[in-house]
Amino acid sequence: MNKLNILEKKFITFLTHLMTVFMILAILTILLQLLTRFVFKTSIFWSQELLMLFFVYSILIGAVVLMYKQEHLQVDLFEKLPPKLGKAMDYFVKIVTTVVLLIIFYYSIMQVALSINSGQVMTSLPFGRWVMYIPVPICFILMIYFTWKTGDKS
Repeated sequence: MNKLNILEKKFITFLTHLMTVFMILAILTILLQLLTRFVFKTSIFWSQELLMLFFVYSILIGAVVLMYKQEHLQVDLFEKLPPKLGKAMDYFVKIVTTVVLLIIFYYSIMQVALSINSGQVMTSLPFGRWVMYIPVPICFILMIYFTWKTGDKS
C-alpha cells in the first residue's frame, strides 16, 4: 500500500469521525431543544439553524465517505455484462457521474461567492450564510476525486 492510499484511508477515517461528531451534535441539539421547550417552556431560537448546519455537514461528509467506499446506489446489472462491455459501462457511469458532480460543484461555487459578496448572514446565528454553503463545493470535488480514484475495478 503506497503512502497516498494510507493518507486517503486516514482522511476517510477522519471524515467518518467528523460526520459522527456532527450527528451527535445534531442529536444533542434536538434533545436540548426538547428539554427547553417542554420542561422550561421556552425555546432556543438558534437551535433550528444550528441543527440545519449539523445535518448539511454530516450528510455531505457522509456522501464523500460513501463515494470512497463505493457504497452509493448502483445498478448491479452491469456486473453481469461481459468484461469489456462492463468496463465500458463503468467508464460511462463515471463520466456521467463526474459531469453531474461538476455541474453541482460549479453552481455551488457560484452560490458561495454570491453569499459572500452579498453579505448574507444566517437568521439567528452570527455567521455568514456561506458557512452553510461552503461544504458543498469541497465535498463535491472530493466525490469527483474518489469517483476516479476508487472506482476502477480492474
